[in-house]
Amino acid sequence: MTVFLPENERMKITRGVRSIVARHLELGVSTGTLIICRACGFAKPLIGATCYNSHRLCNDCTLDYELAHAAKTARDVKTFIEERKRKTLSVHPGSASPAALPGRG
Repeated sequence: MTVFLPENERMKITRGVRSIVARHLELGVSTGTLIICRACGFAKPLIGATCYNSHRLCNDCTLDYELAHAAKTARDVKTFIEERKRKTLSVHPGSASPAALPGRG
């Protein structure tokens, strides 16, 4: 089931997720540290990353998940990650992960 998200709700969620970067900077989180996002598989900055239980997502995937969850198109983070991985593999068939692609990590 897809639910339309009003623009003001999308903007509120976007501001909240993007504000994680500012909070991390205030807390002194390293700007040079990278993580491997569980959803997209790419090396992304630790700044702005979010943990959902044991699943660490980059800021971009966090935003996508929060918007999808609010729109009722993502049941939970585990399902979101599985769907994102399937989409990534369909774009890059034969690769174990996007990080394995030349120039990607």
